[in-house]
Amino acid sequence: MSGASLSGAAAPTAYTDWQGEVVFNVGLPAVSQAWGPRYGRAHILGLTPSGTDIRGNVTVLVSGAAFHNFGHVRCRFCTVAVPGTVHHAGAITCVAPSYEELVAGRSGSRPTIPTACSVDITLNGVDYTSRPAYPFWYYNLSRMPLATLRPSGGGLTGGTRVNLTGIGFLDYGGTAGFQGPKCRFGANVVPATIVSTHQASCISPPLPTQAMGSSDVPVWLTFNGYTDKRGLGGDGALQFRYSHPPILSGLHPWGGPKAGGVLLTVRGSGFEDRRQASTNCTLDDTLYCELHKVAVGVEYTEDVRTGLACVFDGSGREPSVLVPASIGEEQDELTCLTPDEVTLRRLSKPVGAWCVHLGHMPQCGDAAYAAAGVLAVVVRVTVNGDVGNASPTSLAHMLYHESVPRLDYVEPWGGPEAGGTPVSIIGEGLLAFGSQPRCRFGSVSVPAVVGGLNGSTHAMDGSSALRVRAYAHHARANPAITIQAGRLLTCVAPPGLLSSVRLTVSLDGSRFSTSAVEWSYIDLMVTSVSPIGGPLVGGTKVQIAGWGLSSSFGGYRCAFGNASVLASASPSGALECSAPATTQPGRVLVRVSINGEVNERALSPAGDEMQFFYIDDSQVVVSSLTPARGPIRGGTAVTVRGAGFAALGPTRCQFGEDETIGGVPQIVPAWHNSTNNLTHEVNEFVCYSPPSKDFRLVPVHLMLNGQHLQRSALRFNYTHPCYGRASLDFYEPEAREAVARYMALNPGYALTTEQVIEIEQNLNASNPLVTEQALRAYAEATCFEPDEAQLGEFSPWEDAEPPIVLDEAGNLAKPPDLPAGVHLDED
Repeated sequence: MSGASLSGAAAPTAYTDWQGEVVFNVGLPAVSQAWGPRYGRAHILGLTPSGTDIRGNVTVLVSGAAFHNFGHVRCRFCTVAVPGTVHHAGAITCVAPSYEELVAGRSGSRPTIPTACSVDITLNGVDYTSRPAYPFWYYNLSRMPLATLRPSGGGLTGGTRVNLTGIGFLDYGGTAGFQGPKCRFGANVVPATIVSTHQASCISPPLPTQAMGSSDVPVWLTFNGYTDKRGLGGDGALQFRYSHPPILSGLHPWGGPKAGGVLLTVRGSGFEDRRQASTNCTLDDTLYCELHKVAVGVEYTEDVRTGLACVFDGSGREPSVLVPASIGEEQDELTCLTPDEVTLRRLSKPVGAWCVHLGHMPQCGDAAYAAAGVLAVVVRVTVNGDVGNASPTSLAHMLYHESVPRLDYVEPWGGPEAGGTPVSIIGEGLLAFGSQPRCRFGSVSVPAVVGGLNGSTHAMDGSSALRVRAYAHHARANPAITIQAGRLLTCVAPPGLLSSVRLTVSLDGSRFSTSAVEWSYIDLMVTSVSPIGGPLVGGTKVQIAGWGLSSSFGGYRCAFGNASVLASASPSGALECSAPATTQPGRVLVRVSINGEVNERALSPAGDEMQFFYIDDSQVVVSSLTPARGPIRGGTAVTVRGAGFAALGPTRCQFGEDETIGGVPQIVPAWHNSTNNLTHEVNEFVCYSPPSKDFRLVPVHLMLNGQHLQRSALRFNYTHPCYGRASLDFYEPEAREAVARYMALNPGYALTTEQVIEIEQNLNASNPLVTEQALRAYAEATCFEPDEAQLGEFSPWEDAEPPIVLDEAGNLAKPPDLPAGVHLDED
C-alpha cells in the first residue's frame, strides 16, 4: 500500500485482498479527531481484521488517534515487530506475521490454537502505546473445516439464506464495524454472520447472467474478511446448486379431510432435496472429528429449514407452512403430509373459480363440491426450504369435512362369494378427491367410480329405484346440481368368504369413510331345474332349487344361457321364473342371481346338471295310437308313438281339448320306455285313458314338460263300456260268440292269454258263416250293467287314475299291467 500521510487528510484508500475484494477502507471517518484530545498521545482503538490463519501475511488496519509518522512506525504482534504505514491520524496498516514467527526461538510449550496476541504500535521505533492493548487472534483454518451447507441449493436469482456449520466459528472481522466474515459462492462474495461457534449464515448471490442454467459452485467461508486463500475456510468440497424452481403438473389425491394428515403425491419436474450438503472429517485428530460430527448435526438457531418441502400457501393472507417432503421411486414424484386441521383452516378458503386453473382443477368450479362445503388450499414445492424459491406453479388441494361421505343405501346388498357383483351406493358427498376412489368390503378394497363432474355420468339412468332413493334421501335445493352429483358411487364386489361385512368408501383412494353399509356374501348353488326343457317360444314355468336362494339381495333373476328373466321366490324356498324365448333348439345352462346382476361372477356356478333343453315343437309329431279305442270307463293302456319326443319334466297325455270333464281330469301321466341322458329323447309314451261320459272321438295331445301341449290330429275312440273289455261276461249270451269272433279278427286289445284261448274255442264251436255285418251288429249290442263288485274287479284304475305303488325299496313302482320295459316318470 502507498499514500502515507502525516496529517490524515489523504484521500480515502481501499485495501483489497488478492481476489480484489475490499477488506477494509483506510479512508473511513478519522476517529482520531474525536479521541486525540482526550488522550493527548497516540493510542489504539481497534484492529481490522482481529485475527488471521496461523500462516499470517494479512494486512491489518490499526484504528486509533494521534497517529503521526516520526520516521520509524512499527506494529508489534506479541514480541514480533513489523513495519507499519501511517495513512492518516487515525489509520495505520501493517502485515501480521505468521504464528511460526511468533513462537520461533520460544522455549516451552506452544500456545494452544486459537490464541490471542496483544498488538501495540510505535511511531518512532522506541515508544510503544501502552493502553489499551488490543488482542489479535491466530487460528488454524485447517482445523476449522466446514461440515454442512444448508440448504445446498437455491434459485438462479439468489436470495436463499444459507447456513454453514463447522468448528470454531468466530467473527475476526475486527472492531471497526465495517468489515467481517464473508461467504464466497464461486467467484461471488457476500457478507456472512457468525451465529455461534458452530454456525454461520449468509444470503446466496445471483448467478451471473452468462450462466443462467443449473450450475454447481463451491462455497467457502472467511472469518476475517479475506476471501483469498489467506482467509478462506473449507476446501471447496461443499457445493451450492443454482437451479430453476420445480414445475408442478399434478396432485394425488387432490382432496382429503380437513383434519389433515393425508399423504400427498405431487407430480412434476425439477425435484431434488437441497436440504444440506455435508463433508466427512479428514483430520487425523479424533477429538476434532468428533467435533465435526457434532457440527454436522447442529440445528439452525435462526430458522429450522426442511429442504425439499411442500409449501401450503396462505395466498398472502397468512404465513405459508412448510412440510418436509421426500422423493419417491420416480424422480418426477414427491410425497408429503397435509398439515393439521388448525393450520389448514387458517390457510384454506371455499372452492370457486379462483382455484379452477390451479393444476387444471375443474372440480373447483363444480357446484356439487361447493354445496358440500369443500375448501381448498394452495400447494407449492420448494427444494431448499425457502418459500422464496418455491415453484412458480401451484396446485389446489381440496378439503372436506370428516362427516363426508355419508352412505345411505346400497343396491344390491349382497352377492356370491366369487364376487364380481356391480354395486351402486347412494349417499351424500360422494365426490371424487383423487384419481382412484375405492370401495372396501371388509378388509379388501377395489376401485370405484363416482357420479362424476356435476353428475355427468348416467349410472342412475337405468335404475328408477336408485333415482327414487336418491331423491328420498337427499332433498337438494340448488336446481343447478343434478341428481347424480355427489350421490352415486359404483364398484364391483371382490371375492369374499361367507359372511356379512362392512362396506365403506374412500374418496381419495386412501382414507375410508366412517359411514358404512352392510354387504353379505352367500354360497350360491343350483341343484335342480324342473322342468328341464320347453318349447322355443318360451313361457315354461321353471322351478329352480339350490343353496343360498332364501334371501334376496336386490332382486332374483334366472339366466338361460345369455338371456335373463326376473324370478320370484316360492314358499318352498325355490325360485320360479319363465323361460325366455329363443330361436335355436338345444341345451343352455341355467344359473341364478339373487342380487339382480347377471354378469359371469354374480351368477351361480355353472354345472352340467343345471341345463334347460329347448325343443322345436313343430318337429314333435304323434304318428300312432295303439290301441286307438277303448271303453268310456277308461283304463285303456295307450301307446303313443311318433317323432321329436323328449322327456323334459312331468310327461302327460291329454284326451280331448278340455283338461277336465265333469270334474274328471282328462290329463293323465305318461310313462316312457327309454331316455337318452344327453338329449332326453324318448321313443314312445304309455298312458291310461281317463274315463269319458259318452261315446266320442277325442284327439290325444302330449305334454313333454307337464305344461305345453304338443297337439296331435290322431284321435282315440271312446266306445261302449262293454266293447273291448278284458272279459266277455258282461255281454248278452246271444252276442258273445259274435263279439268273440270280432275281437279275434281285430287283435290289439288288452286280453289275457286265457281270454284269447276262450275266444278261439268259442269261434271254433260257432258258425263260421257269421258275416262281418252281423259281427258289427252284435258288437254294438247292449251289455249288462256291472254291479259295484264287478266294477271293482273290472277297472284297473281307481278314480280314473293309475294307483301309485311303492316297491320294497321305497321306489315308485309301475302300475298294474304296465308293459314290460316301460319306465314310470317320477314326476
